[in-house]
Amino acid sequence: ADTVAKIIETLKNAENNNTQRLFVEKTGWILGFGYDDAQLDYYPTKADLDKVSTDKPVLIIHTSGHLSVANSKALELAGITSESEDPKGGIIRRMENSQ
Repeated sequence: ADTVAKIIETLKNAENNNTQRLFVEKTGWILGFGYDDAQLDYYPTKADLDKVSTDKPVLIIHTSGHLSVANSKALELAGITSESEDPKGGIIRRMENSQ
């Protein structure tokens, strides 16, 4: 995908894809892999992934495997809040006034 809108649309349709549907049914998570912010119109955010679902956790993993973006439900399940400290060896990047 070359836009965040296309990523959102692909994730919204995940349950229409047999392999993706089975993963969502077994795990409850909508998962995407391989986004490249260098190819996108802007860096995806929690708010973007909340457009996919607010009742299911959504996580997308960067093509490098070193970055990811989560929606509000995924952050809630992971126990990540605005008060959470960065994990050892990692950084939780936040938008201003956000989780």
